Amino acid sequence: MFADCLVVSKDFSSNWVIEIKERLNYEAIGQVIVYKDLLEEDYPWLGSLKMGIACLYGDNRLEPTCEKYGIEVFALRKF
Repeated sequence: MFADCLVVSKDFSSNWVIEIKERLNYEAIGQVIVYKDLLEEDYPWLGSLKMGIACLYGDNRLEPTCEKYGIEVFALRKF
């Protein structure tokens, strides 16, 4: 299991698992959800992880699903 990016704050108060893709897609959504669950299980001291997807292109059809599951989308462009 390899998440693209794990951001851990000094005091462990705001930790993120972030998937990086060129375009927001189904794969990225599934990956970040699974990585969050596995990392929280394997490293409970991280606490509750926030989820994010960093992408060049967002997708207006998929962003509501991300919002529903608490996934922050960091997109440079939307289409």
